[in-house]
Amino acid sequence: MSNSNYCPKVKIYTLGCKVNQYDSAAWRSALRAVGFQVGDMPADLVIVNTCSVTQKAIAKCRRVINRARRENPQAKIVAVGCLPRAYKKIEDDLEIDWQTGGRNFAALARQLKNKFFEDWTNMPLFLPTLAATNRVRYFLKIQDGCEQFCSYCIIPYARGKLKSRPVKEVITEIQAASQAGFREIVLSGVHLGLYGAERGGSLVDLLKQVVALPEVGRLRLSSIEVMEVTPPLIKLIAKERKFCRHLHIPLQSGSDRILRLMNRPYTRRQFLARVKLIKKYLPDISLTTDVIVGFPTETEKDFARTLNLCQKIGFSKLHVFPFSVHSRTPAAKLEPKVKEQIILQRAAKLRQLSAKLEEEFPRRFRGRKIWAIIESVRGNKISGVSEYYFKVDFSRHQVLSAQKIQPGELVQIKMI
Repeated sequence: MSNSNYCPKVKIYTLGCKVNQYDSAAWRSALRAVGFQVGDMPADLVIVNTCSVTQKAIAKCRRVINRARRENPQAKIVAVGCLPRAYKKIEDDLEIDWQTGGRNFAALARQLKNKFFEDWTNMPLFLPTLAATNRVRYFLKIQDGCEQFCSYCIIPYARGKLKSRPVKEVITEIQAASQAGFREIVLSGVHLGLYGAERGGSLVDLLKQVVALPEVGRLRLSSIEVMEVTPPLIKLIAKERKFCRHLHIPLQSGSDRILRLMNRPYTRRQFLARVKLIKKYLPDISLTTDVIVGFPTETEKDFARTLNLCQKIGFSKLHVFPFSVHSRTPAAKLEPKVKEQIILQRAAKLRQLSAKLEEEFPRRFRGRKIWAIIESVRGNKISGVSEYYFKVDFSRHQVLSAQKIQPGELVQIKMI
């Protein structure tokens, strides 16, 4: 098809973590900037932003690609993100038209235009505005890459070495997002705690500059390794009310033997000691975590220690992941493997504990004032996310301070 006045349509499917969500937003901006129409519609080009963190995630990528092909039979299908980075040749296997693990989205958007739509020479150029998007929370990727090489994880192979965005660039984007109306900024990265480490900087140095910006409403940190929640970071969060009272700190296992096999950078005792320090300065903080069950050689004793530690710490939520084998990782060679039925039983126990913790944690705030960002308003029924990262439903009479009651507004409410 050739039409110099037609603007090709692009649809983007996003799988995986908040980093991928940010990357998809960057793709949308770059594609619009060279003249593509981007939206949820029948498309000429479909981009699938893939995740390769588990075999289950890879299988989901396949299903999404197949669905995209059925829904858009004439479209070019392009896989981007982690899967092309981890597995260099996937075009024939997945029956796609192109793949790229590149991160220069502006250059890649131009490349896609020239590769598949060279006849559309008059595609109009326009830049999207932040104000045109849903202004509730703004996900900002400030760091990429990981060099930890946990024995089960494909991400270092997919994301490469540590790479941090320049401080000035981060500050500029935060200012633009805040001025566009975003009241919550979520800072994310593949290895967030090592922001700036490859060039002598630090996450704390950046955060001190960010909290000083008068236009910033509140800040939330995405997943961060517990040993990188340093005393200076803890004290900064405790001092500055702009920080959400929530940290996501992956545990993975409560057994020292399993932690060593996983190549995790802490022991059970070190993890617990750092949590105690966090709670010393932030006694009501919400701590969420990731746990892997059924790691090769995991015994009932190992699992019991994980269950015990989760109970002892009192997380507000557990994200439970049954172990998934990646052929390129050292963990794939470990024997014996745990039987699937046992993995499912252990996962069920942890999810049962998580459900209990999720129900109990918000109760401690009854009768107290907390801050929440509004996600939806339906008459007198308002829903949002608290600074402690639990969902909250409330009515107008519970709102203590707000100029407007609308999605994206940051309000103080009284819990009942």
